[in-house]
Amino acid sequence: MSAFSLVLRVAFRNLGRNRRRTLITGAGIALGVGMCIATFGIVDGLDGDIVRGVTDTEVGHIQVHAADYLTARSLSKTIEDAPAATAAIAREDGISAVARRVYGWGLASRGDQSRGVQLVGVEPRREGEVTKLASKLVAGSFVSNQPTPWIDARSLTAAEQVQDDELTQRALHAALAELDGKTDAASPPSRAETQALVREMAPPPSAPPGVVVGIKLAEKLRAKVGDRIEFMTQDAHGAPVDVGLRIAGVFRTGTDAIDRTRVIANLADAQHLLGLGSQVHELAICTTDGKKADSLASHIRALPALARLDVKSWQQLRPDVVQMVGADEALMNALLVIVFMVAGLGVANTMQMAIFERKVELSVIKALGMKPVTILGMIVLETFLLGIAACAVGATLGVGLDLLLARFGWNVDTLGKFSLAGVGLDPSLHAELSAGGVGLPILAILSMALLGSLYPALVAARVEPAVGMREAT
Repeated sequence: MSAFSLVLRVAFRNLGRNRRRTLITGAGIALGVGMCIATFGIVDGLDGDIVRGVTDTEVGHIQVHAADYLTARSLSKTIEDAPAATAAIAREDGISAVARRVYGWGLASRGDQSRGVQLVGVEPRREGEVTKLASKLVAGSFVSNQPTPWIDARSLTAAEQVQDDELTQRALHAALAELDGKTDAASPPSRAETQALVREMAPPPSAPPGVVVGIKLAEKLRAKVGDRIEFMTQDAHGAPVDVGLRIAGVFRTGTDAIDRTRVIANLADAQHLLGLGSQVHELAICTTDGKKADSLASHIRALPALARLDVKSWQQLRPDVVQMVGADEALMNALLVIVFMVAGLGVANTMQMAIFERKVELSVIKALGMKPVTILGMIVLETFLLGIAACAVGATLGVGLDLLLARFGWNVDTLGKFSLAGVGLDPSLHAELSAGGVGLPILAILSMALLGSLYPALVAARVEPAVGMREAT
């Protein structure tokens, strides 16, 4: 029989000498490993939900804008040659979809209720390839793929030009009179007068364009699917816009800022309302692997068609989310250290007690010629065997819990969606298994157990045969 086989047999036998103590120590290790793996899975799942809440609902993986658009968000800051940029991006490997968008702000009202809103024009089909906003509907349908037919604008006639000048002068005189404190000045033109002229110049469509709105906005306006709301804004040329919109659907993302202010329209309708022609403010990009968004953004930035454009990955657009995910990782690492320091101390205590009980045995085998290094290896091997068995049980427990949570979820809020870091999340948390989430706790506990066994092993290796047997008698 080889020396290693002998040491292995003795190590197995020693683990079974005090089964209660071995089981208690092993159960502690297994519970620590299992709970850490399960916790890692829950936190990874939560982080994944946060990232998906950002990329799948609004941002996408990468966005392209005109230079400085994100700083001022000016209506006139559009991408000069969006078709060329879109075609260049779509040709690159790792890109699954590109969608165009426009943005504008205005006032939505219905009856005596009104609220400031953000109008977003999207390409419904392509938007569905970049984000999952259409899946967030709670009523009605998403924006139609077919834009609303609009009547082309025309120039003012001579008579209408005279009327426009008169209205402008009345408005100017009324404003100056108000500044001077005069009360007998002519009244300014009414909204009906100005809107009548605007409608002559740019007639509204025969039917209100269909839009989808956030659920909190719909509640504020006391509107439902099928209702008409009035939308007022100023287009890119400074002209006032007042048009009716029909609510085709209501969505809920769980993100308060979106659900309270967002009005989504067909891209062509929004471009017409905002006087943008065929121009767009943003290209939203979906990649085949969101984890490579940063590297793909750097690659796209170097394309000639995007030379003067601003290209950013979702990590650059939402650094707050990146920081939150990093904080979660730091918290988990701290938890790992605390749990396994306690586990390491428990293993050290168990092995120390075992050595005190076996001092006579260790003295005898050392007197028979076993080297101190062999005794040290035997104690460490006992710990390793105990750790491996306990980690196997703990990993089974942790992975099993993660698989259950991945399939069925953990309902943490019966009131519906909630938000974290401004990102809407489903109330059912789902775990995500990862190699790091399973391997790191196992490696950490084994390392701590072996480290904790070193001191008892050194004590055992230094036992003097005569002293050990004399203390036993």
